[in-house]
Amino acid sequence: MLQHLGAAHVPRALDDEQLAELWSEVCPESAVGAIRARSRLAYGARGLLVARPWLRSSLAELGLDRIAEAVLGAGAFPIDAVFLDKRPDANWAVPAHQDVVVAIPSGAMLAGVRNIKHRHGLSHGEPADHVLSELVALRVHFDDAGADTGGLSVASGSHTRGRLSAVEIRQLAPECYRCYDCRAGDVLLMRPLAVHRSGRSALPASRRVLHIVYAPRDGWHARAARAPSVALEAARGALVANRS
Repeated sequence: MLQHLGAAHVPRALDDEQLAELWSEVCPESAVGAIRARSRLAYGARGLLVARPWLRSSLAELGLDRIAEAVLGAGAFPIDAVFLDKRPDANWAVPAHQDVVVAIPSGAMLAGVRNIKHRHGLSHGEPADHVLSELVALRVHFDDAGADTGGLSVASGSHTRGRLSAVEIRQLAPECYRCYDCRAGDVLLMRPLAVHRSGRSALPASRRVLHIVYAPRDGWHARAARAPSVALEAARGALVANRS
């Protein structure tokens, strides 16, 4: 399903106890990257893998790494995690788009990465399409999420077309969008290049989601993280020259 549609629904990936454990570790209210409504309550939080370093091991223990590995192969690892919540005091619609901005590892060669920004202890940017196509996002639902609560709709097969222009995205037919009706504990897998959108919630309820992006062990993110930076290589070269 994921290969064909760009998204796949995994029902009841976490039970109530596991979901409560994960929520206690996400704890968005105290996150450095929290985004707050007028009520001062957090409706979003970025950079959670930096703010909550123990979250990585929790994702593995709860079996979320295994779900990613079923798609990307053994050794898949999380590169970013973002929390989002639609509720009465923070309710918004998201227009159709692709997720082209992702976390960039330290030591990466940045020549081919566009629009680089640094925030919450991470660098984000737009890498080449082949990098985006090797990633997968796991959206863990803490609450039920469907059309009436601002759930996600994905344009089936749109991930196979590469990076689309704004005009091309607007030209996608309404009937190509599929709304995924998820329940608490479900996981929705999605390719970053899949065009997706969501409406405002019509109910006075929360729609809490943890959006985790995974990369393959042998993909660009792993290679870039292992590669020494240009500055470090230059320093090593100078050290060798001074010793000789």
